[in-house]
Amino acid sequence: MPKTKPSTASSRRPPKPPPTKRPPKSEEPKTPPDERWEKFLECIRKIPDRASSLSAFKISHAEFSDKLRDDEKFAAEYARAFDAGIDSLEDEGIRRAMLGVDEPVFHQGFQCGSKTRYSDTLLMFFLEANRAKYRTGADLGRRPLSDEAKSRLRTIFSSVREAAGEIEPPTEVATTKRRGKRAQE
Repeated sequence: MPKTKPSTASSRRPPKPPPTKRPPKSEEPKTPPDERWEKFLECIRKIPDRASSLSAFKISHAEFSDKLRDDEKFAAEYARAFDAGIDSLEDEGIRRAMLGVDEPVFHQGFQCGSKTRYSDTLLMFFLEANRAKYRTGADLGRRPLSDEAKSRLRTIFSSVREAAGEIEPPTEVATTKRRGKRAQE
């Protein structure tokens, strides 16, 4: 006969509470639809990250696309909110580029101070976006040449080629005296 421990009140586990019945999904309390969309737009105004904002408010991409397509008022509000969010990002970029960000400096495992790090890259991109003289060739928005301009360029290039054909290239290469230590040797 196996030995069993005598059951005492202290060694027993408390009985499990009866399972709580969850209301059906249709009865679950929800954030009112308009309030949910207002909070979504508020989030976009602060940080213009659509995917994170949609997941934070449990809005599917399909639901968002439908709302954007069907509700013109919402589409306009979303555009304004997104622009405001981009403006806040731009302000932060300018602040980091011009005023910098303090970064801690460590020596032998201990913080001994901080230094301000400026972002030249952010400043460069801001200038490229807002001043034409800092833009590269790809960013200038060049239009294709008209047929008239192409024919004028062909005429100019052909006359340059003819003029270059009349000039004989130099036969000797001009040499110059070297300066510096090597030239003296």
